[in-house]
Amino acid sequence: MAFNKKSPRYTLIKQGKVVIEKVYLAKTQQEIISGLSNIRDDEFTNTMALLFEFPEEAQLQFWMYNTFFDLDLIILDKDLNIVGIEKKMKANPSINKQDNFYTSQKYRGKYALEIKSKRKKNIDLKLGEKLSLRNYEK
Repeated sequence: MAFNKKSPRYTLIKQGKVVIEKVYLAKTQQEIISGLSNIRDDEFTNTMALLFEFPEEAQLQFWMYNTFFDLDLIILDKDLNIVGIEKKMKANPSINKQDNFYTSQKYRGKYALEIKSKRKKNIDLKLGEKLSLRNYEK
């Protein structure tokens, strides 16, 4: 598994309200490269998100290699302001790197957040909004 599913690190907050209860962290190079590849739909619920943390702000681009569900991608700057949003990035469960898989636009940011596109609750995030993280509590 690409990230430690047993240990959510944060809860995502927008304007004082919980947006996503369990935010997992991808910080090591291997976690960032793997992301949500090989994670099945039933292993990643609507209450989960994966936060990619990069050492510094940089041009970020994501691809949907060996993924099993559509994702929304939210790019954040160092202050957790939303600087990019891509919705419904198409899943591609193929392991053949020659296949035509979805690649995001390039964004400048320090963090990227991946959440399931298919959600019961719309979280309604917009460019320019500021988010915050608090330590996850059971």
